[in-house]
Amino acid sequence: MEGESYVFKWNEEEISTFVYGKLMVEETIEGIKLAHRAKLELGRQPKILEAGSGNGCVVILFNRLGFDGIKGVEINNDIVKVLHKKYPEYSFTHGSITNLPPELKNNDVVLSLGVVEHFIDGLDKPIKAMFDATRPGGYALISVPCLNTTRKFKKLYQQIFHKGVAEEKRKYEEKNHMKFKYWPRFLDGDFFEYHLSTKQFRKELEKAGFEVLSHVAGEDELGLREAFNRKNKRKLIWEEPKAIEFFKSRGGGYLLRFAKAFPFFASHFQICICRRPVE
Repeated sequence: MEGESYVFKWNEEEISTFVYGKLMVEETIEGIKLAHRAKLELGRQPKILEAGSGNGCVVILFNRLGFDGIKGVEINNDIVKVLHKKYPEYSFTHGSITNLPPELKNNDVVLSLGVVEHFIDGLDKPIKAMFDATRPGGYALISVPCLNTTRKFKKLYQQIFHKGVAEEKRKYEEKNHMKFKYWPRFLDGDFFEYHLSTKQFRKELEKAGFEVLSHVAGEDELGLREAFNRKNKRKLIWEEPKAIEFFKSRGGGYLLRFAKAFPFFASHFQICICRRPVE
């Protein structure tokens, strides 16, 4: 843990694979559309910030698509050093998204893809930081894991029958002298992330001052694999980590079609396109 957010470790050998894989997920597709929208409105290259750039794959991808006005800020200094060495032509800065230097503010577009949910004190501070980093009239794309329909049932089951989860949650809160604001998901060690309902997410964005323009579901394949095929066995929907691709059986295909017909039924992520009002 560094500061207030969980710090990921990244494998530099996977960067090129992730650049390719990002082209297939809704978050990136929506981000590319938003960048084109801003470019068309402005009549110039938009100034773009990826807040929480991780292994740099989104910054690299956007540059390759012609958006050379994008910069990334990342809390893990080890991966930033690697990126400076391997990709000196791209702009990466080591730092926290909640303490940005002036040169990384006043952006036409801010991207935050699966970052703000890792702040143990809640989403208030990082989302407000995204608002402050966006110029008046500018746009932000922010995504967080969704407390979807299947997860709501799982949460209810754990609260009633799985006392071990409740005990783990209680011990974590005692250890860190805090109370979780939203439903946390534990994986291993100190890793955690918040899962928010659609109403909770919109409320956080609007509280920060954003106007929410659109709210869409994303990564149904990952959400369904997690709900129905946790061990990644080839039954319904499974993942090939090295290719960052999902595959499905005939039954999995029907299930995926059903999920897409009912947004937020099983989506792993929820994605909001926001605008900072003109002051």
